Amino acid sequence: MNENLNRRDFLKAMGLGATALAMPGCAFAAKSSTKSPNVLFIAVDDLRPQLGCYGHKQMLSPNIDRLGAEGVVFLRSYCQVPVCGASRASLMTGVRPRANRFLGYNTWAEKDLPG
Repeated sequence: MNENLNRRDFLKAMGLGATALAMPGCAFAAKSSTKSPNVLFIAVDDLRPQLGCYGHKQMLSPNIDRLGAEGVVFLRSYCQVPVCGASRASLMTGVRPRANRFLGYNTWAEKDLPG
């Protein structure tokens, strides 16, 4: 047996050992019993908070009211830019709007987003 262990063989052995130790943990992590939350994102132009779930008495919106009663209703909202399409695009992509982004139908994801 070769008593002199070079650096490359040592790193191979350590990498193989670390992988062997990590593999059983990966199998147990995949069997998580917690359920991920269901998210429903509703975006409506020019709706305003004139719904029953926001306390408006004259508007009849039973389905939206039931969704609000069973879920989360946001009482404050902020927008990135006053143009509705640009604000939604910024919200869905996580990219801040600029003067030359999200103003037309062209996408700039190839330039702006990593990956």
